[in-house]
Amino acid sequence: KFSDEISSGRATDSKTSTMDGTMKTFKTTTITERKSAEKGYEPKPRQVFR
Repeated sequence: KFSDEISSGRATDSKTSTMDGTMKTFKTTTITERKSAEKGYEPKPRQVFR
């Protein structure tokens, strides 16, 4: 059972690190869009005629 936990832990780790990288990219994009929104500018076309 212990070795199973180690194996699944390793699998989870590699999956998690990929997810972390994706989330970091996503968060960075979101933060950039938020800062733009605070300045009154939205990069998304659907927000133009607000």
